[in-house]
Amino acid sequence: MDLLDTEGLSEASVNSELLCSLEVRQQELERLNIAVAEKERMIGELELEINSKRDKISNIKEETQELKKYKAVLDRMVEWKLCEKTSDRAVFNLLYGSVQLEVVFESHTDKTQHTEMLVKKVGNIKFHLQLDERNSQDYACLVHNLIGQFIETKSNWLLHDVALVVSRCRTLGEEIHRLKKWGSLKLDIMEIACKDKQIKILFSSLKVFAKFEVTL
Repeated sequence: MDLLDTEGLSEASVNSELLCSLEVRQQELERLNIAVAEKERMIGELELEINSKRDKISNIKEETQELKKYKAVLDRMVEWKLCEKTSDRAVFNLLYGSVQLEVVFESHTDKTQHTEMLVKKVGNIKFHLQLDERNSQDYACLVHNLIGQFIETKSNWLLHDVALVVSRCRTLGEEIHRLKKWGSLKLDIMEIACKDKQIKILFSSLKVFAKFEVTL
């Protein structure tokens, strides 16, 4: 075999090795492309999942805020809090403890042919207004006077009815407090005074040179 043939065989061998190497590299590149595509697909799915989670978190936060508002409304409606209970009475606090409702039970034995049962029923309901009028704001006294008027005019009531009246009276007191504090800025209220069960509001405006009083 001459030198030319030897060189030809050597070149063919090199080319064959290069082709094999290129095929291997091509296969590796294809595997990498497949792996990259799979990772990109997974990243896309994760991004969708993250966005979905964010939306869910946002919705949960909104629902939580709505539930808190609803709870606050219920807390305002359900004014009474059971503070004491014994076998013969139960005491409920209303309006931050300044109004107490005492339910007194009567017990009697209910006898049948074969059994004997102790039965309780409501014997009396008492209200105790515990506001210190000397050291309280006039609107707080107004609220308690209105509650006292409701109690005096009703011979029969439910605890829910009392709680509803207390809630509305408390809201009235809070509104009067806000008007006393900020009413002069927006409504030209010069003075608000509460006496007994009346509210007197004095309006005064320099813009229209007017001054008048409203009694409610």
